Amino acid sequence: MNYLNQGSPIYKKFCHYMAALGPFEEKPVVAIGLSGGKDSLALACLLNTWVSERGGKLIALTVDHGLRVESREEAVWVQEWCLSQNIEHHILTGQLTSNIQNIQKYARLLRYNLMSEWCQNQGIFHLCIAHHLQDQVETFWLRLERGSGVEGLASMPIVTEKTYCRIIRPLLFFSVDELKTLLQSFHQEWLNDPSNKNTQYRRNYWRAIFEKHTPCETDSNKKIYTTSINIAQSCTFLDHETDLMLAKYVCVYNEGYLSVSKDIFSLHDEIIYRVLRRCLMSMKGDFYPPRQESLFRMIGLLLKGKTQTLARCKFYNRKREVLIAREFSTIKRESFTEGLHWDSRFHLFAQKKRNIDIPLHFYKVLPLGQERWSVIKASHPNIVNHNIPSQVYWCLPRILLDPTLGVDEYECVPYLSKYKDVSDKHADFKMAFGLVPQLGVASVLRNAMAFKK
Repeated sequence: MNYLNQGSPIYKKFCHYMAALGPFEEKPVVAIGLSGGKDSLALACLLNTWVSERGGKLIALTVDHGLRVESREEAVWVQEWCLSQNIEHHILTGQLTSNIQNIQKYARLLRYNLMSEWCQNQGIFHLCIAHHLQDQVETFWLRLERGSGVEGLASMPIVTEKTYCRIIRPLLFFSVDELKTLLQSFHQEWLNDPSNKNTQYRRNYWRAIFEKHTPCETDSNKKIYTTSINIAQSCTFLDHETDLMLAKYVCVYNEGYLSVSKDIFSLHDEIIYRVLRRCLMSMKGDFYPPRQESLFRMIGLLLKGKTQTLARCKFYNRKREVLIAREFSTIKRESFTEGLHWDSRFHLFAQKKRNIDIPLHFYKVLPLGQERWSVIKASHPNIVNHNIPSQVYWCLPRILLDPTLGVDEYECVPYLSKYKDVSDKHADFKMAFGLVPQLGVASVLRNAMAFKK
């Protein structure tokens, strides 16, 4: 097994940065995204030594996108390597088609979603990713080229807090040469992904330039990374101001929407942008914000009094406020599971089981919709709040039994359970409106200054 010497410089350096990312449990259980490339294999060697010293456990996750014919064979190679190192290993599969635009983006999203969901289901809090110094420099230049704002130029955070786990990048101050030297000291081979040489992808284009012109400028890379951390520190102040303005100008409603006072438009453009971006990310349950130019364009149209749609959300212009709700046509139908966080907005729980012999997964959750809402409000006009757009009600959860079971028709709209003149069956399930917390750069950088030397 490739255990490292505790006194080796690279391992001592690794322990220093892991300490900055703590505290960890007494016997930490850590997951790692392991592709079999040199970066993730080097991280696996470092982590395996680190967790073993602490009586913990390392679990490797390999995602097979199915994009290349070799991908399954490579995943099996990684599995066999993990077996030789006494590392628990799991292959996670997902399907993407190679003809979609921006394939690298969607492959990345698939990887993170599969690994995060696995960690959530297994109760694993720490997920380590092998991004290193050159990755950070490439990210900085990519975002500089796109005209990103300060938060984009802060590049990849050392820690990203997700809903049920945190993504850790402990190699951000390690050069690729350090990682390669580590593997070579073990005579350890690694896999090479041929798509990394395709310069049609912008990141690979920049990587080729750096490899050709600046192969040894590690000090320059460290300075660029230090710049990204300094920018992130500046974001701390902006995040604090944003938090204050969110508390002052934004209201959250049980029907599953937000309202933003138009007084916010008297503030600085950067704060307006950040407040609306945070609202939008929370409403659509996405940790990836919309493009800056798209949101600024929408803000300009809101100032002209127009109703707008952006990133699966609807912005309704009112006299003194802007309402932010989900776009009905983009909401998915799901099978019910206990504690389901449906549409990233509503927590749903079984209050009692009307059909006690029917498992919960036979219940389906879907948006209420225009037709059903029209029937309900016609029968119970007292429940309608005319200050709320009808489309907000369309996006409430509606629970049905799978019709293929052949049982009596069943419907539950948990929102209606608070009205006494509505059928008792609407109390079979209860709901609570709760948005996925969206954290700013200041929140996801943990002990970032420890990485500055």
